[in-house]
Amino acid sequence: LLISFTSKVKVHWLLPGYLGVILGIVVVFGPSIVSGSPWFKRGAWFSAALIGLCHLLFLIPGFQIFQVNSWSGWDKLTDQVVHIQEQYGGQEKVFIFAESHKTAAYLTFYSEDHQRTYAKNIFGEFAKQFTAWGIPENLNGKNGLFVSRRAELPEWETSRIGQYFDNVSRVGVFSYPLISVGNKPSRDLYVYLATNYQPKGS
Repeated sequence: LLISFTSKVKVHWLLPGYLGVILGIVVVFGPSIVSGSPWFKRGAWFSAALIGLCHLLFLIPGFQIFQVNSWSGWDKLTDQVVHIQEQYGGQEKVFIFAESHKTAAYLTFYSEDHQRTYAKNIFGEFAKQFTAWGIPENLNGKNGLFVSRRAELPEWETSRIGQYFDNVSRVGVFSYPLISVGNKPSRDLYVYLATNYQPKGS
């Protein structure tokens, strides 16, 4: 409740609370309201139908409301990013990092060997679980492939990357596969090559 005044709060964060509320309703109101009330049965069926409808939305290509269907197409996109990685020497010479922890997680999940990827923790910034996992020392001196939604990196981001790498240049652009409206890609992702990673303090 307090966090919601300063930041967005996602509905699934409260899942443990929902489970407790369900048990609490049964304890407080007893079986009479559960089995005897027609409104309870109507509400239960309505809830089940609504949940089913929401899950069906994930199957509609191009349906983009509040990131619904944002997960589709990442298998093919990851193959394309890994292909570029191989062109520049493979995992031994190039690691993959992204502008957000979500993108980094998708890339890890869909890569064939679930190779480890990174997020803003490459820059010493907070990146959810990626911060907790840390950065291995063997990344020093390697090149990095930066996956971004921006066609052109803003000056502040180029400057931030420049504090950790020698230079950065765009080497690829890929359209989101399977997500299309009128046969036109609805999103593009851009891949940048950043050379010679040097963490601060190393």
